[in-house]
Amino acid sequence: MRKFLIINFVLFAMSMNAQRKSYDFIIMVDEEIIPSMTNARLVINKSKEIPIQYYPGNLSISLTDSELLESNIGEIILKFSTNDYSGKEQRVNNYEIEVGKNWFEKSYIILRIYNTYKKKYKKEFEPLKGKDYTFELEYAGGQMLQVRKHK
Repeated sequence: MRKFLIINFVLFAMSMNAQRKSYDFIIMVDEEIIPSMTNARLVINKSKEIPIQYYPGNLSISLTDSELLESNIGEIILKFSTNDYSGKEQRVNNYEIEVGKNWFEKSYIILRIYNTYKKKYKKEFEPLKGKDYTFELEYAGGQMLQVRKHK
């Protein structure tokens, strides 16, 4: 009986994992790989929200949502929050990054976010319009870098 339960549990866990599509994705904030994020989702055309799961090196969504994502021709926004404990008090940072559809066709993506409210990054980068952060990308075959301020 015990073996039967263990086998069923393993098969159930494998089927749950098989129903998701995974992408090789690393998100760094202020030069540190973030271990987790809260309220993570992809927003398609400002109306449809797709929940995502993330751990360093992996971003995954359900197979159904991946089909929706692949057929989409509109705007895709990656939204998530992180906690910053670097100062005297905790700060919650909310990010909204416009995603290129081809990001999910790359063999890997490294997303580097820099909080321009911090002195170090304020001196180096211009924030995105209306935001207090900016970002850069690295992927197989290329990268998208921000223009750096002259020191």
